[in-house]
Amino acid sequence: MRRPEQTVSAGHTKKHLKMSRQTVLLIFAATLAGRLTEVTIIYTCVLLHELAHLYMCLRQKIPTAHMAIYPYGMELQLAKLTTPKEQILISAAGPAVNLVLLTLGYIIEHIGVRGYYISFFTGANLILFVFNMLPCTPLDGSEILRSAISSKKGIIYSYTAVNRISQTVSFFILLCACMLALHRENISLLIVLAVLRQGMYTKKHEQLLAAKQVISGEIHSRKKPKVVYSQFNQNASAFVKYISFDYTLIILRPSKPPLTQQKLLDALKKNPGISIENI
Repeated sequence: MRRPEQTVSAGHTKKHLKMSRQTVLLIFAATLAGRLTEVTIIYTCVLLHELAHLYMCLRQKIPTAHMAIYPYGMELQLAKLTTPKEQILISAAGPAVNLVLLTLGYIIEHIGVRGYYISFFTGANLILFVFNMLPCTPLDGSEILRSAISSKKGIIYSYTAVNRISQTVSFFILLCACMLALHRENISLLIVLAVLRQGMYTKKHEQLLAAKQVISGEIHSRKKPKVVYSQFNQNASAFVKYISFDYTLIILRPSKPPLTQQKLLDALKKNPGISIENI
């Protein structure tokens, strides 16, 4: 999993590794329960997953804030908004590594090297791959989907759309979690759901940061124009959600000449409540 956090100058990567107290307690409890090997396998797979994200960031010169270790896994925090293409490459890198490790485990098992830990390794990577590809924040699948939407509909619009999809996916996870808890007395999915809900809350903060960067003009859009139509006297701020890296916004107004993206942003900086006809 990964998410943007704050803006720093491009090209600077802060190499901070944070470990929560809960993670230390989990490792200690696993040691006492004789499950340290299983926990080590899981965290190794998760670490390779996050290192794949980090590698793609470094390759594309995307600054990162830090990598944090939690009981449910790890999280790489980016330091700025990324273009849809950059984000898709970064997000897909983690699950791709789990898919490679899953294939490797499958091959090892089928050439005759069998055992509990090999099967556990294969199963862990299968779960990590499938789970991370779910279109639910803050998982990688949601970032891939959000980037695809952002490329066509706008940055802020993509956050809103993916948030709605995530709510639907989390509802179905809740149903599955309740059935698992009732019939198998297993609350693992409920814990996963709690983690996802926390991720959704974090995304709201990320969306606010993205909106600030869009309005401040930090998004350098491409020359390719995208035309949207406004209604008479519509609030100009309603069009900010359509701004994207992949095109420059052109707003067609009922009674005035077309409005460019830069003029829209300049007007909103002076008066956030201005109507589209008064620019």
